[in-house]
Amino acid sequence: MMEQSIVTFLERLLPDATSIVVEDFQQIAGGFSRETFKCEARVSRGGTEEVMPLILRKDPPDVEAILHTDRSVEHNLIESLRLRTTIPVSRSYGYEMDPKPFGQPAMIIERASGSGQTSALFNGGEDEDQAESVIKHLCEVLVELHRCPINKIDPDGALTDPFKRGIKIDSWDSFMDSTIEFFETSYPTFNYDPVLMIALDAVYTLRRNKPRPMPLSIVHGDFNPANFLYENGQVSALIDWEASRVGDPREDLGWMVLMDVISNSHVMDYPKKE
Repeated sequence: MMEQSIVTFLERLLPDATSIVVEDFQQIAGGFSRETFKCEARVSRGGTEEVMPLILRKDPPDVEAILHTDRSVEHNLIESLRLRTTIPVSRSYGYEMDPKPFGQPAMIIERASGSGQTSALFNGGEDEDQAESVIKHLCEVLVELHRCPINKIDPDGALTDPFKRGIKIDSWDSFMDSTIEFFETSYPTFNYDPVLMIALDAVYTLRRNKPRPMPLSIVHGDFNPANFLYENGQVSALIDWEASRVGDPREDLGWMVLMDVISNSHVMDYPKKE
């Protein structure tokens, strides 16, 4: 039972705890590439009791996975950002690479406060009055991420090519060339899906019309309207860091533009006062 595995995990993390009880454990929607659960851990230690709101993110079975990522890499990045920047992230309490406790590798993180229903910020939603300040703060958060020295946040180079695609980052040109080559050589595995033929055409167009070079940075990798929480006019957490890597910072903006259209959000319409 995963609740008991969470208790065992927390007992290692909090050796002075005299009692740990996991309550309200349930799977939550969202997270297409990971299985996500929430719960509360009631922890007694030192004569006091605290409630820890938690998120369990575990890998799906290999045959179902649409993206193979590493929980230890995600944990290390989150904690590096939490301790070295002002980027709002949920604390990661640790990870378990042994599949036995949770059925697959997993990590346990703090469940941050705030709303994930970003649709309420737009189209006449109940929080539309917060949209200006929330998206302004989101822009500031992304700028800070892209300005972080790579070797400071990722000293071991785990984000250089985390998906083993042969991506090279010794220069912007080598990054672009190796990225384009990856997509080009991967195309035969797509079974000539008509939609992906459009994507392949976009790759060829990019190869012929490269944008001006920019310094590479750490990119979020899945920067979209569903991957931040907000409250009181601020971003309370940027979430789901599993696709992060070293890349061109414009990747995050491009992905947000696409997902903004698909989700009928209006993130890219703000801030309007700037």
